[in-house]
This record gives sequence, C-alpha cells and structure tokens, in this order.
Amino acid sequence: MNENGIKYTIDQVAEFLGIPKSTVRYWEKVFDIEPDRTDGNHRRYSWGQVQRFQKIKELYDQHFSTEGVRLKLQEAPSEEAS
Repeated sequence: MNENGIKYTIDQVAEFLGIPKSTVRYWEKVFDIEPDRTDGNHRRYSWGQVQRFQKIKELYDQHFSTEGVRLKLQEAPSEEAS
C-alpha cells in the first residue's frame, strides 16, 4: 500500500494490518475515523486513514488501553488525509 490517491477497501485494510474487519469497524467508531462511501455504501479508506489505523494497532501492540491510544493519538499531529 502507498499514497497515490487510491482508496482502500475494508478487506484490504484488515489484511494489511493483520486484523479482523470487525476490528476496523470498531476502531472507526472509537477513534472517529469516517471513511468515504461508494454508491453501494461500501467503505473506502484513504492512505492517511490506513496509516492512522496502523498507528492505532502499534499502540495496542504496545499494550496501551483504548483511552491510552486515544491520548497518544491526540499528542501526535493527525496524518489522516482524504
């Protein structure tokens, strides 16, 4: 995956991160990540959003709690781009 204007499906994001799609959906809600939607209402994520998910995963892998992840994300400037 790389930044070139491509939008990624939930399947691609989940596979890239090695997590279930349900976790991607959960993190969307918990961390206020709003993907674009197709006419068929399918999620499409920008590269910036994928990077944000990756950072979230890294923090969880370091044993941060959900609140700890939220606080760490607030400390760092957002890399999310549409």
